[in-house]
Amino acid sequence: MTIAVAALAAVTVLLLLPVSSSARLHRLALPVAASMPTDLRRLVSGVRGGARHRQHLLEQAIDALASLTAELEAGQPPDRALQFATGGEAVWPIALSAARMGGDIPAALEADARLLPLLRQVAACWRLGGTAGASLGPSIARLATAARQGEELQAVLAAELASPRATMRMLSLLPLIGIALGVLLGADPLGWLLRTPAGWACLVAGLALNAVGAWWSHRLVVTVERRL
Repeated sequence: MTIAVAALAAVTVLLLLPVSSSARLHRLALPVAASMPTDLRRLVSGVRGGARHRQHLLEQAIDALASLTAELEAGQPPDRALQFATGGEAVWPIALSAARMGGDIPAALEADARLLPLLRQVAACWRLGGTAGASLGPSIARLATAARQGEELQAVLAAELASPRATMRMLSLLPLIGIALGVLLGADPLGWLLRTPAGWACLVAGLALNAVGAWWSHRLVVTVERRL
């Protein structure tokens, strides 16, 4: 009981501190992360690291496409432009090897697209440029512009949705704040919730409604992300 009261009081104090929502969530996550098993912490860290790596790789790909466009507009043949494009070693290593060895570059780009789906569109542009005689430079330039605009839109969307997400998490924690305040005022809300039939009924109903509200808010945010 003492540990539970201390934990609730700590959550209340952290949430009332005059800092940003992200900082509050980070502070609240520290003791939770510290109490996780080692394997679970590694799994969570790996998922976050993988997401950061994919984001960094996409940014590198957009820069590499811009460099490829510059090489093509300078008059370089497509295979040599692919080799000279800055950042290509990290973005399309298989296609780079194919260009150096005279291999099938579109097929190699498809292979590189397993880590970076954007390269499937580059492969389609490459095939169109080789079979239909279309100029490759403008196609790659439009693709790079569209990818950069998409990233900028995602950044704006993430910033706009940060506040609703923080509000959603805050509302999910309000029951804990209420219990903590009750304990600090000398009441025994935990005892009533856990030792009486009415308390159990309120606890189950509250948890169910809280879960439904969190799920509904998450669904609204995900729906907005998918439509944009």
